[in-house]
Amino acid sequence: MLNKKKWIYNESDKEKINKLEDDIKISPKLAEILVNRGIDTAGKVRSFLDVSLKDLHNPFLLADMEKAVNRIMESIKKKERIAIYGDYDVDGITSASVLYKFLKAYETDIFCYIPDRLDEGYGISDKGINIIKEWNADIIITVDCGITAFSEVEQIKIMGMDVIITDHHQCGESLPDAYAVINPCRNDCGYPFKHLAGVGVVFKLIEALCSISDRGFCHLDFLDLVSLGTVADLVPLVDENRIIVKHGLEKINRSPCNGLKKLIDVSKYGKNGIDTTGLAFGIAPRVNAAGRMGHAYKAFKLFTSEDDKEMTLLASRLDRMNRERQILERGILDEAVNIIETQELYKDNVIVVANDNWHVGVIGITASRITEKFYKPSIVISFEESEGKGSARSIEGINIFNELNSCSECLEKFGGHEMAAGITIRKENIESFRKMVNKTSSQLNDNIYMPELKIDLQVKPEDITMELAKEVVMLAPFGTGNQIPVLSCCGLKKDNVRTVGEGRHLKLEFDVRGKIINGIGFNKGVSKTFVDSYEYLDAAFRIEINNWNNRNLIQMNIVDLMPSGKPALIDRYYYSLDRVFAKFASQKVFSAPVDEKVLIDHKEILENVNKGMERSNNIVFFVNSVNYAGKLKEKFEGKFNIRCKICYYRVETFNKAHLNIVINPDLNRPFLMEEKNTSLFIYGPWVDRRYVEVLVERFSQEVESIFVCSNIAESFDILTDIIPKRDDMAEVYGYLKAKGRGKIIIDNLFEQSNIITRNNRVDMNYFKLKRILDIFDEVKLIEKKEVGRFGAEICFMEHAGPKKDLEKSEIYRTLQLIKENKRLEA
Repeated sequence: MLNKKKWIYNESDKEKINKLEDDIKISPKLAEILVNRGIDTAGKVRSFLDVSLKDLHNPFLLADMEKAVNRIMESIKKKERIAIYGDYDVDGITSASVLYKFLKAYETDIFCYIPDRLDEGYGISDKGINIIKEWNADIIITVDCGITAFSEVEQIKIMGMDVIITDHHQCGESLPDAYAVINPCRNDCGYPFKHLAGVGVVFKLIEALCSISDRGFCHLDFLDLVSLGTVADLVPLVDENRIIVKHGLEKINRSPCNGLKKLIDVSKYGKNGIDTTGLAFGIAPRVNAAGRMGHAYKAFKLFTSEDDKEMTLLASRLDRMNRERQILERGILDEAVNIIETQELYKDNVIVVANDNWHVGVIGITASRITEKFYKPSIVISFEESEGKGSARSIEGINIFNELNSCSECLEKFGGHEMAAGITIRKENIESFRKMVNKTSSQLNDNIYMPELKIDLQVKPEDITMELAKEVVMLAPFGTGNQIPVLSCCGLKKDNVRTVGEGRHLKLEFDVRGKIINGIGFNKGVSKTFVDSYEYLDAAFRIEINNWNNRNLIQMNIVDLMPSGKPALIDRYYYSLDRVFAKFASQKVFSAPVDEKVLIDHKEILENVNKGMERSNNIVFFVNSVNYAGKLKEKFEGKFNIRCKICYYRVETFNKAHLNIVINPDLNRPFLMEEKNTSLFIYGPWVDRRYVEVLVERFSQEVESIFVCSNIAESFDILTDIIPKRDDMAEVYGYLKAKGRGKIIIDNLFEQSNIITRNNRVDMNYFKLKRILDIFDEVKLIEKKEVGRFGAEICFMEHAGPKKDLEKSEIYRTLQLIKENKRLEA
């Protein structure tokens, strides 16, 4: 099943939408998306859509910019040795590369140091300072780091070197005592945009340097690398970042620097042009792989080398390292998920999973994947002997830094922010830490663990057009702060479903008034069984233009799916099975066994269907399995071009041109007959043989002919979905108790079963939940009353003494005998 999300719809301002539509002559759908994003006037829209380099802010509005520029130009004139201190992520590597290439053009003596991710970690290290000193640097310029390096800056100054800090991370009231500190987040900085990436700050520095020298607009030559670092660092793509990335993408698709072009070529992402998705998922992971799996200097060298053979070799190495990273990551993720499921850690509010010797370079990615899978904060820890390093990732509404702070006595050290953090912990403290972090989070509202999905626009199936897709593209570049709009569409008729990419991805086709629209659900292949169960779906998706064989086609990139308000196959199945269950399960005096004369095999089905149709009979199939109903429909419609009509419980009207399939037929009147000319087939596996025997006895005299396919004794295909286990009952009882001892009103058992499935990680459905509640009622654990059509009222019974014996429940015994394919004795 898909990880169910709560869809959040905007309350659109119709007046603003209409005005915007009239003012700038755009479609109402594009106007609605813009208004919902706060771009609600003609001026704002023009500024947003007309992304001009002229709108870049004056770099000298950054505090200390003039001071830094003067010192750098002085250093160039004096032929001083300049060292760049970088970082090992994409932002840090591109920052260092841009500044290095820019300053190299001045023929100055320049050196770049990038710390080792595993040995040194983030920030300025003693090792790095000493190496730079040995190189005899006169000045150090930090990129994407340094804003908290108070003691390190003092150490550098004692060694006789000046320090210019360029950074973008949050800073406090006080700053390191560097020669200059350029950071838009400084409290005393009046720069109008605070969300530049580290490479964005470097871009402003070289822009300022160009403005006072004879370099003209050469800073624009570096927009390809600047946009890569900006996208990879997940800063908001608004204001100046939007300008940078928009024009950076144009340069990448026109004339990227040689090293970046080599990497695009090996990644295979450049076939139809690179966009922010290509940068984020195709290029950035390969750059990051250098720091995770080896040393980030390889990526820096790729972007700064002038040797074609060296760049080709380095690009191939990064590509190979990324594949190794993926294999390593998948292995660790599989191990972690296995531990979580085996030890039932998914029941915790915060998942803490640990093992020995996991590669610390990928545990952050692993934590992200686990949080995405279970939608709970996760902390993944790798122990080397007695000490472990961990990465934490969180969900909206839970500040993981605060959670760690409340457990600080269990940790050696920790740091981070609201959504991500890192820890160091002793092995002997792991269990106490797990208990403490879950105790502090136990007071949180359960609704926090329901992910929310913001819907930008609701559309009808016929609105999913190429014109709409082209309008959405106008809002690019997309990324943090300007996500690709998420659209929702209800009542989409599913036409075909399969998995691709070795089962990882879900490929769908939707039938919109006879026109097929393709959908792709990346990493949603495991949901195929869930999707197969429904004829109509509501989809949340991103509309895309997919270039396939030089043809532009509409594609729905699926974000979430849920059963449509239209008839849902599996829910209606469970509901109709519930309606007949009590009737056949209560049969203790059995009908006569099925007469062998009416038994047929699969080969004889088509022959007898054709005979019935030749006599203009009504053709009716009784089935007890939703999967077999689907197989019948597929067989007759696909192979023999006979239209099928699927019904539940009973057929209200006949169409002689159709083959009528009745799922879970009513034991009394499954169809309303005006004539006896009906050919009835009882087909497929059945939950209980008594069901078949009663049907044959009651209708053999009311139809012209009756046939029973001879596989009725085979095991029922979804028996495990309808027979509750003791673990299922324990989970339901625990879930109900957690709601309190008073009266509990459940308005909809369908929705409640989905909630229990999601929160308790058990497979629950309407039929199974209703049987469990009936069992509890029968053994006097609860008192249950029907509420409305699908609901129940539950009160816990006061009792003392021994535990209730489920074996005393007639319903429980019946279900167990069905499971064992035995008769209930009269």
